[in-house]
Amino acid sequence: GARLREALAEQHRVAGEIRALPGGLDAELVDDVRAQLARLVHAGFVRATPDPWLESLGRFIKAVGRRAGKLRGMRGAVADAQWDLHAAWRRYSSLVAAATAAQRGAVPEVEQLRWLLEEYAVQLFAQDLKTSVPVSAKRIAQALAAAEAAVRA
Repeated sequence: GARLREALAEQHRVAGEIRALPGGLDAELVDDVRAQLARLVHAGFVRATPDPWLESLGRFIKAVGRRAGKLRGMRGAVADAQWDLHAAWRRYSSLVAAATAAQRGAVPEVEQLRWLLEEYAVQLFAQDLKTSVPVSAKRIAQALAAAEAAVRA
């Protein structure tokens, strides 16, 4: 109860931060950050978020806020991290679309990838919040390959 209320308050705060981002930022990345927040909190999200990930919701939302804050003046490693995560989310979305088109239903490897990407955002933009599982670019690449193989199977 209390954690969920805290997560919803954080979602409200982060959504406001995203709305307040100045013009002139990369629209594709701003949209990606907006989409990441929408994947976390949407109609039916409590039922759709499996254990143990629901417990981490507030941490994931804080990471989205940190990512949004780093859109301003990004360069170097921060820009690379933004684009790496964006590319991974695009591949994830393609996998979801492919699984849906093939009427596969939920594919466990795709579901695992989804939550690993949230942990990866924590790793990239909010390291002080700590990840609950080990995650790295290499692990994301492996999870993407496993999810792609599972969708094709």
